Amino acid sequence: MKFTAAASKAVLLVLLTAALCLSAAAKTELLRHSWGTFVDEPPSMAECGNGVVVPGCEACKKRANTMTQYMEHLADDVLPVILRRAFAIAQES
Repeated sequence: MKFTAAASKAVLLVLLTAALCLSAAAKTELLRHSWGTFVDEPPSMAECGNGVVVPGCEACKKRANTMTQYMEHLADDVLPVILRRAFAIAQES
C-alpha cells in the first residue's frame, strides 16, 4: 500500500498530535506526585489529634522514608497509571 505525500503528512500529523497528547497526560500525572510530608491519620498534635507528620508522596498519602522508596512508589504505583492512560488515549486516536 503506497501513500501519497499529502496522506503521509496527514498520518504524521496525527501521530505527532497523539504523541504530544500522551506526553502532556504523562507529565500532568507525574507532576501531581511530590515527595514531601503529610499528616498521617488521625490529625497531628497541632490539630488536637495524636497523628504524626510523615515523609512520602503527598498526593497518595503513601509513606516513603527514603528517596529510593519514593522512586519505587513512582515506578510501581504511578507509572502503571500513566501507561494505562496513555494506551487509552492512543486507542481513542
